[in-house]
Amino acid sequence: MRKLGVITLLLLMLPPAALAHRYHVAIRLPATATSGSPVPFTWSASAPGVIVVQKPEGTAHVWRTILRLHGHGGASTLPPTAIGTYHMRIAAINGRQTFAESQVFLHVYGQVPFATLFHRNGVQTVTTPTNTFDYVAVPGLEDTPPLTVTNNNCTSLHIEWDTHIIGYRPPQIPPELQATLSLVQEAREPQSVTAPYETISTLDATIEGKSWSLEAKNSNTEWDLQGYVNGYGICDSAEELD
Repeated sequence: MRKLGVITLLLLMLPPAALAHRYHVAIRLPATATSGSPVPFTWSASAPGVIVVQKPEGTAHVWRTILRLHGHGGASTLPPTAIGTYHMRIAAINGRQTFAESQVFLHVYGQVPFATLFHRNGVQTVTTPTNTFDYVAVPGLEDTPPLTVTNNNCTSLHIEWDTHIIGYRPPQIPPELQATLSLVQEAREPQSVTAPYETISTLDATIEGKSWSLEAKNSNTEWDLQGYVNGYGICDSAEELD
């Protein structure tokens, strides 16, 4: 026991640079995690002290332990967390002494409604002869020109789409009248949905954090179709899109 105490004391006296070369810890997190679900991970360690998973807290960014690990490696889970990007580390510590550490970022994704992503415009309702539709008042979509988003933290979109005939409604409206909504990106083929006028349809599109735009097209420009959208994004941030 005395010999072990002497060894521990000598280790504590080593400078951090020497310890960094002597010991290691590693953590492997998934590329993305889902909000509200536990996060599985694997880890390994070859260092004295207590092995912990930590994240910074407060304005001083002091590392706070959220999980203690036992042994030299294996599999474990982090508790469920909210949408966001989290700076974390695995470390071997003894009091204020850090023998080894490895820092990572965890991206947690979840559903963020368009009402949040475009919250400056609010939610409104349009009533047609066939349905009532809650939509986000996105600039431009009422008159169906393109909508462009340059910055976002979303991997995919679920878009709900409806149209409405504005103004004069004759007794006979061409049954073939329809509209197409397309999501356009530079490196992908357009992803589109086509539906008859005044019919709610959906479009599920992958965007992988890239810029995108929505474009609407009327099959017969003699008719004034107005477009409306709603839905949600799978994002790691609830910040407004621009």
